[in-house]
Order: sequence, then C-alpha cells, then structure tokens
Amino acid sequence: MSSSPTLESLPFDVLFQIAVYLDIRDYIHLSHSSRSIFSSMKDTIIARATVKVSNNNILLCSNEGQAAWATKSGYYQAIRHRFHVHEVVATASPYSVSVLAYAADFLYHQGFLCYRVKNQIRLLDVHNTGQKELVLNLDHMNSYDIGIEYILSDVGEQTTLLRFSCGILILLFSQANSNDADLVAIDLQSRPDQARQSRLLLQEPVSSLDLIFVRHTRLYIWFGTFTAVNGRLSAWVLRGMNFKTLQRTEFSVEFLVDGELGKRVCFGIYQGHLYVVSLIDQQESSFYHWSCYSPDHENNLGNGRLWRREHREGPIHEMWADLSIQVDEEKGRPVILECRREWLDGGSENHRTYYTTPLPTPDEALAMHTKESTRPTDMVDSGEAHSQLPGKRPVRDYHAEHEISRPLDQRFDFIPAYTRHSSYHLAAATYVDLVDDPKLQVDGVRSQHRLRLRTKSRGCSCAIDEGGRGAFRLSWCLLMAFRRCSLGATGPTIRIAPPHHHMLILINFDPMIRFPYLTSLRKQKASTTLTRKVLDAPRPDLHWSHARVQNAEAFHLAIRYGYRP
Repeated sequence: MSSSPTLESLPFDVLFQIAVYLDIRDYIHLSHSSRSIFSSMKDTIIARATVKVSNNNILLCSNEGQAAWATKSGYYQAIRHRFHVHEVVATASPYSVSVLAYAADFLYHQGFLCYRVKNQIRLLDVHNTGQKELVLNLDHMNSYDIGIEYILSDVGEQTTLLRFSCGILILLFSQANSNDADLVAIDLQSRPDQARQSRLLLQEPVSSLDLIFVRHTRLYIWFGTFTAVNGRLSAWVLRGMNFKTLQRTEFSVEFLVDGELGKRVCFGIYQGHLYVVSLIDQQESSFYHWSCYSPDHENNLGNGRLWRREHREGPIHEMWADLSIQVDEEKGRPVILECRREWLDGGSENHRTYYTTPLPTPDEALAMHTKESTRPTDMVDSGEAHSQLPGKRPVRDYHAEHEISRPLDQRFDFIPAYTRHSSYHLAAATYVDLVDDPKLQVDGVRSQHRLRLRTKSRGCSCAIDEGGRGAFRLSWCLLMAFRRCSLGATGPTIRIAPPHHHMLILINFDPMIRFPYLTSLRKQKASTTLTRKVLDAPRPDLHWSHARVQNAEAFHLAIRYGYRP
C-alpha cells in the first residue's frame, strides 16, 4: 500500500507553478512548513520567478523586488524582508525604538533623516545605520557661497527645511524683519571632488507669507507659491527648472483655487513628471481634477477628472481630511490616497476610510492628450470611474477603519487632540496612529501621558474580493515613556536636549536596521542621576575652512539610547 502524497513529494516543476502565484504571506508560510519545502522555496529559480510573476508583478514593483532584480540576486531575501516589514507594521510590533538626535527641525524621506541642530544641518542614512553623517554648516552660508547678505548671526532660526530627495536639500532662508525669503537648493551628495560653488543648484526669491510646495528629482525641480496673480484672487503659480541646462518654465494653474495643501490640493512626482490633484465640488458630486506635467514640455501632458463621491453619502469631518499622491507598489502606478472621516448617510456614527483612486501614467496621459477625439473630461463623461455608484466601489479601493457592525465601545477611537500622528501604510493596508492614551494615577484624578502605537490592518489579500471585506486586525504597542529629562542617563549625569530642540525618535519596522547600543526591555534597569548636562552634536572630522559639507560621527552614537523587544 502506497503512502499518502505530501508536499515534500511534489515535483519541483509543480511546486514552481504553485509558488509563483502565491502572495508573500502564503509564500513564506509555505516555506516554513518543512525543511525540504524551505530548501525548494529558497531556490533561486522559484524565488526569481515569484518576484517577477507573483500576483501581477506585486513584488517586482516594490522596492525590495526592484533591488533584487537589479542585482540579480537575493530574491528570497527580498520576499522575506517585505513579509517581515508588513507583518510588524500590521501587528504594531516594531523591532526597536531609539533616539536618533535632538533637532529644531527635521525631514525624513527615502530613508534619510535630515535635521537641524543649532546652525548645523545633518544628514543620516537611517537604513544603512552608518557611523557617519553629513554635516552642512549654516554659519558659512554667506554671500560668497549663495549671495545672501542679510543673514543674521543666528542663521539657524531663519532657516526652514522644506524637502530632501535624491541627495538634494531644499531650504527656505527668511529675511529678518521682512517678508522676503530665498528658496535654495543645495547638493549634499558626497563626492570628493565636489566644488563648493557647484553645490548651489538654485536660488529663487519668494515671499515668506505665501504657501509654498517643492518637489524635485536629481535632474529637475518643481516649486510653486499660492499668491495673487495680476491683482486677482490667489492662485497656484508653478515653476520648474532643469538643474543641468538651467532651462526654466513658469505657468499658473487656473483650476487650483484652493490653498489647503494636503487637504484639497496635493502635488507629487512619478517618473520625473509632476502630478497635481485638487478637489472639485459640483451640485451632487465631487471629483478629483488631475494634471500631469513633463519637465520636457512647457504644457501639461494631460488632465482630466475622476469621480470621488456623491454628496448624499454624508458630511465629512474636515479635521481628519488628508490628500496625497503615492505609488501603489502592487500595480507600479500613481494613485490618489485620501482619508475621509464621514457620517455615512447622515447618521450619528462616523469613522475613517482611506480611498485609493488610480491615476494615469505619463504615457497614458500623453496618449489621452494627443487623441483629437478624446476630451480631457472623457474620464468623467464616459469613463468607468464616473459611472460608479457609491455602492459599486471596488473593495480593494477603500479600507474602512471599523466594520459597521462593530459596537461603538470596541472601536477605541481617539480625538485629533490625542492623535499625535496619523497615516496609512498603503503596501501593508494598515492604519498607523501614534496616540496619547493617558493612564490614571493611583489617586484616580491625575493622569500620565502614555504614547501608544495603534495599527488597524486588513487581513490577507486573498480574502478581499467583490463580495467580501477581508479580515481586520487591531494591534497596540506601548512605547517607552521617553522623557527629555531622562534620556541617555549614564553615570552621574543626565544628558538633555539643547534649548528649543526636541527628540527625534525612530520607531523601526525594518529588520535590517540594527543599532549596537539597543537595550532589551527585559533587562531594563532604573538609573539614578545627580546632575544635568546638555548633549551637543559631534563636531565634524575636519575644519570648516576646508569644505562646506563634511563628515561627522552620527549623533545617535553620542546619545546611545534605544530599546528592543
């Protein structure tokens, strides 16, 4: 009598056909079923095909998949890394929590932390957890460097960090006792032969009173101000410049009449093209108006409208509104991501919902624009998006925070005043909130601030179809009580932040980010201290007279304060 077939008895080619159509969660779980299956799933042939084919190129469009495809190695590691990141985000189980620096202002983008300490701007590559970071000294940004002669001695207080991307930092220098300011682009990319004059890529006079946005790549910059045009009402004036050819373009966008950045208008870059999205309300419906601009063309590639919602669906809580343009890694295309807290059908209950709406790629926008028989509003007049009814939204295109049938006392909602941070992890389909959940003291009157990480995720994608909503998981993580007066206590001193500076705390969901000084929560011990000492950032390796951008020891190595599970 023959034994029953098992997974281990499957031929390699059959296992290959099964594996390439699994999502990352099922792929990893299947690989953990036995040693022989693990060996087969880890094989380069299966892992490579999974990255290329799996679920309509979901992995190939991701950062992990693109890195593995470029190096032609590490395919299984890419699948495993993406799985672990999504799991810890969905379950609110960070790998570590640590203090990276004290700063008066900061930016975080593309894995780089750019922050200002007094009159220094420091750049740390967080994902590489390096021992060094780049330092830009603002005291030497005088008229010889960028032509700004009005800067006072405390240049840091006049400097605002606007954006960092692709090794280029965008700053706003405000003039004292005036509304005049300068928009400055500085190349921070580390090159030994970098001349200090060539680091300045752009200097543009602007008004410090106007709303301003900046988006840029390594080759091109887009920026705009919300200001009055020809004495009329304020409108967005967009400008662009090529960093290499210095060719400029300027135009106003007539349909952009609202200045609420991130709520009713947003900007984004995809494949070097600028996308502009704004909300347009009509009598019964609301639409997204989008435009796509190319750095190689003076006019836009295309524009159109996409259906958003019907007004009869209920009022919206504007305090929770959030509008942005992101890249959907599952499809490798730009999407509109909007958060709306709605009173559905005008009822008494309200809850948050994130909606995604696909945008055309630059090639699709150009094709729409060049067809003479196609009008810019065809996507509304005859397209599928305009004909959709509120009940016909694809389930994958929205994620409600709570199930309607869930009792109100089990929803754990927080008002905006107690929500320190709120966002949505699109790839992991997870709400990510940092909330203040006060804890009552023994007397029952006083309360102590308590930061908690709250996530609400949607279950595995295979459960989400046209007839279902998938499973939901609500997770909590209690963060350590990081207090400025007790950070980095060592020996007889307490190291505190400089005046007007705040801690930059990293909540890490990446297993590849590892700091050597992390303390296990199980081994945490209370320390007694006697005096206080202000902790300053490490100085650069060389004298400032040699270069404007130098290397210095990373600030977090001087702080050395963090925890791991």
